[in-house]
Order: sequence, then C-alpha cells, then structure tokens
Amino acid sequence: MGSILKSKGTAWFALAVAIIVLVVTFRLRTVWWEFFDVFFMFMAAFINVVAVSVARINPIVSKKLNTCTLVFVILWIVSLIGEWVVFECLT
Repeated sequence: MGSILKSKGTAWFALAVAIIVLVVTFRLRTVWWEFFDVFFMFMAAFINVVAVSVARINPIVSKKLNTCTLVFVILWIVSLIGEWVVFECLT
C-alpha cells in the first residue's frame, strides 16, 4: 500500500482526476462556496505530486508535504460533507 501512495503515476492520476472533476462539474456549481471540495481535492493531489517528485532530492520536505496532503484530504472530506448537508437543507 505504501508503494502505491509513493508512486508518481498514482499521484499524477489523482491530479488528473481532480482536474476532470472540476471541468465536468463546473456548470453544476452555481454558488462560489460549492467549489470548496474541489479546491481541497485539487490541492491534496497537487501537493502529493510535489511530495512524490521531491522525495529523492529532499525527504524531509517530502514528509512535510505529505502531512500537508493529509490535512487537505481531511479538509476535503469535511467540506464534501458540509456541502452535502447544506445542499440537502436548501432543497
């Protein structure tokens, strides 16, 4: 499992998925706060790509970036749940 998370291919795939989700769901998001989950998902994927790319050069920075990735993943999950709750209350 650790080798999958440290793979450059997996990191780039996650970033591509984040960009595709943003493009496909752009018209569905009518209010500015509906982009929070996509922002946090994109930031987690982008920072993961940077962490994987820098791992050989500077492993200490890579560990710090992995911690930032974890924080953005947690924020993504919280914002996804929050947006779902607000959407269900508004409709």
